[in-house]
Amino acid sequence: NEFLIPSVTSITGSINSEERIKRWMDSQIICATPQTIESDIINKRYSLSKLVSSTANDNDSYKCFVNSSN
Repeated sequence: NEFLIPSVTSITGSINSEERIKRWMDSQIICATPQTIESDIINKRYSLSKLVSSTANDNDSYKCFVNSSN
């Protein structure tokens, strides 16, 4: 039943990069600003290789990512 209790976090630019990396690696569901994710990908802090899903809200200010890394 562990799959019913996912680890959830948020990632924004106000969080230092080391903490963002940790949150990305440790979480299954991530709510984040697209600009922060884009910057982290460009700077090779983590990749989208294990990304399962990405969903945006109506104005694309936040996205929800589902990660299969853990």
